[in-house]
Amino acid sequence: MVTSLEGWLVGWIAVGLWIVAVAAQRRGYQLDLTGPAFAWPAVALSASHFVVSYRLAYSGPRASWRTRPVSLVVIPCALIAVAALAGAVGVVWQPKSVDGVTTLLMSLVLLTSGFHYVKQAYGVVLLAASSAGIRPAPREVRVLRFATYPLWLVDLQGGPWMSAVPGWWQFGISRSLKVLAVSSIIVLTSTLLRMSWRTRILPPGAMVAPYAAAALWMVFPIGLLGGAMVLAALHAVQYLVCCFRAEICRPERRKALAHPITDSLDDIRHFVMVLGACAAAGLLLVNSLPNLLGRHLAGGSTARLIPTLFFVVLNLSHYVIDATIWRSDGALLQSMRKRA
Repeated sequence: MVTSLEGWLVGWIAVGLWIVAVAAQRRGYQLDLTGPAFAWPAVALSASHFVVSYRLAYSGPRASWRTRPVSLVVIPCALIAVAALAGAVGVVWQPKSVDGVTTLLMSLVLLTSGFHYVKQAYGVVLLAASSAGIRPAPREVRVLRFATYPLWLVDLQGGPWMSAVPGWWQFGISRSLKVLAVSSIIVLTSTLLRMSWRTRILPPGAMVAPYAAAALWMVFPIGLLGGAMVLAALHAVQYLVCCFRAEICRPERRKALAHPITDSLDDIRHFVMVLGACAAAGLLLVNSLPNLLGRHLAGGSTARLIPTLFFVVLNLSHYVIDATIWRSDGALLQSMRKRA
């Protein structure tokens, strides 16, 4: 991933949005990042990236589930079974603890979402380095991976668990984590500069932008909910940029294409069609179907249980699928490294 467009998509747009939001805030304006103009595109992107991950894992010759049945079959089925049982208990008996259960499940997703983001940012950076011909040394790989964890720890401060911490402890934890996060940003920057000096290759934007966006929106967010919406959309776009290569490099696609001049346009047209279908299916799974079932099967305090269970199962199963794909050294990652 060496093109300037990919650099913008995987992070520079989010960096520019942060700068615009800060400038507007200093002039007395508030950029609404939770309104429908931004929220619905963010939800559509997130929904589509869920379904794209399922498509990569479960369809075509490169389907990963054949070689990793435990993580891609057993665990998702177990999550669905647990969610179905919890939903049935909530709908039939309507226990008073339903609100507590839904809050706990949502907290579990929030606890892992930031970690999931920084792990993907690390993967995007390594793919960008591979495409640019940069081979990080083992020590540099460890820095690129683990130096992002303090950013995730800062992001955790917005979770509901912080309400159990005394106020003066919250202040001390917040300051300490921010110092640690800023220190990790300095270490990441120096590592990228050292890699550039050692290899005599300027790191492409796709190597720098994911870390820059994570540093700004996780350590210095413009509103917790707005920051979460931006990171969710950015995470989805990063994923789709990487999966674009995997999709167009499917063997059946390469056999069908014969004219080199029109191949690129045909690839883009094909991926847009796939993305549109995945967005429609994703919105059905994330929004329409859960809300419909919640209204007709549940009521009162359990009305939000079914949408919450859908949300939790989709996210946790996606985390498992995503981790399996990124950790594999098979055909999927090889295809993502192509077409540099």
